[in-house]
Amino acid sequence: MDVVVSLTTRVDGRYSGDSYTLSEEALERGVNVVTLFPNSYHKMVDPIWVKTLSEEGVVEVESNYGTRRFPIDQKWRWESGEIPLSYAYCEISIKFNPIEQ
Repeated sequence: MDVVVSLTTRVDGRYSGDSYTLSEEALERGVNVVTLFPNSYHKMVDPIWVKTLSEEGVVEVESNYGTRRFPIDQKWRWESGEIPLSYAYCEISIKFNPIEQ
């Protein structure tokens, strides 16, 4: 499974963004995707945990912005919605793409 985390930040009507790819190992252990972002986000954005639950055939996203499980073998997208920061707003999306066999 290919998992890409996107961070979009809006300050004064201007947008910037970054994206991060999660490894299979990180997904199996479970990862707080906020730790991938610049340090300035760590205290302002609540943890967003992503973990593969292979025995159940799902990937789980658990956070205060919404918790959901997605089938491993299908394309899905999770979105945080707008998160206020002290100086701006950000949105986080996580795209799940199964690896073609």
